[in-house]
Amino acid sequence: MPNSGSEKNAWRGSRVMLIDILCSSILLLSLAGLADSLYFTLVYYGYMRPDARFIPAICQMENSACKTVLESKYARVFSIPNSLLGLPYYALTASICLIHWIYGTWLLLPYALIASAIAVAFSAYLTRALIYKLRQPCPLCFLAHAINLLLLALLAGLIIYTK
Repeated sequence: MPNSGSEKNAWRGSRVMLIDILCSSILLLSLAGLADSLYFTLVYYGYMRPDARFIPAICQMENSACKTVLESKYARVFSIPNSLLGLPYYALTASICLIHWIYGTWLLLPYALIASAIAVAFSAYLTRALIYKLRQPCPLCFLAHAINLLLLALLAGLIIYTK
């Protein structure tokens, strides 16, 4: 069995590559979610105009469904804007891979997976509210909900491949 050692090394190498792809994807999605949450939070608190010039037109909130949603009761949990809650969540998910790449540990991975499962459940509730209660097609909201679902899938993949 002279090939068994080289086959193990090949599997180890492809496993490491897959983990790096998962991590890179998590990091990119987390940064996109962070930008989305930051934009909503800054507009919510009046620190940024909803029609800021550097924001792509499709993402601007002025006179859009997103602005209507931001002003609804579904935009807050215990008086805290949902987008403000998204900031530490996306920071946590981004930090998973950064910590691994710097320190070689998956210290926060189980916590991120739990937080992600909660975020997806909350996203399902908010998506239902958007479609059936508010009847507002908010692209930035749907983007955040899709990011949450993808992050959960990628974090679950990390749990599987890091064992």
